[in-house]
Amino acid sequence: MRPEVWRREISSAWWLGVRSQIAVAAVVGWWLAARSAMVAGNRE
Repeated sequence: MRPEVWRREISSAWWLGVRSQIAVAAVVGWWLAARSAMVAGNRE
């Protein structure tokens, strides 16, 4: 492969990794918020 081709492949793979990390962080944050809301609701 030519250098410019693999450079583009690496950058697209990097963006995919960044996007998946953001998605995981969003899901974890939502889950923690929902869990804390449930705990707060059960306490009352």
